[in-house]
Amino acid sequence: MLDDWGYSLQQVKLLSAIRQPLTVAILPNLPYSTEVARAAHSQGHEVILHQPMEAFDEREPKESATITAGMPAGEALRTLRQCLATVPFASGISNHQGSRATSDSRLMQTLLSEVRRQGLYFLDSRVTAESVGMQMARSLRVRFIRRSVFIDNEKSPDEIRERLGELAKLAQKRGSALGIGHDRPNTLRVLLEAAPALERAGYTLVPASELAEIPGDVVS
Repeated sequence: MLDDWGYSLQQVKLLSAIRQPLTVAILPNLPYSTEVARAAHSQGHEVILHQPMEAFDEREPKESATITAGMPAGEALRTLRQCLATVPFASGISNHQGSRATSDSRLMQTLLSEVRRQGLYFLDSRVTAESVGMQMARSLRVRFIRRSVFIDNEKSPDEIRERLGELAKLAQKRGSALGIGHDRPNTLRVLLEAAPALERAGYTLVPASELAEIPGDVVS
């Protein structure tokens, strides 16, 4: 999955060159949110909303329409629905930042109830071990998946390749694994090169939705 789309169209051409299906997580209310969603969808990639949510670190810059811990349910729902309206074709929702918000049980119950109502799934970027996303998804019977590896915290191509190797090993061990990268030139260039090689090695790249399921008692 690739996060943080919507600021520009600079990487859309690179994205179109990747033939394997990716999941593109688009921030709402940005100059190119809607255009990127339409382009990615037309290219055969999956689109999800990358919903801004409150972090523990107050120094983290807030996107517009950030859902905050303790936000009244009605306001949280209005915000989520308005954000979804700017990202057409969204089949799911992931959290952008959100360490504080995903730890708020009442807020997550409100949000995941809406996710279920709209027939979407929730992808937990797992930015904090205190997230209650999995437990709430299990309780509410919501399709859910969480991040296994961030592939481009270090932006050099060699580091990205190394993280992809780690992701492949996890997938081999567990049966599947979810990697998260970002809308960055190096990330897309490495994926353009690495995706066919992974397929030749016997791995199948799929959209995140194909891995999302209602959590059972054990989630890898």
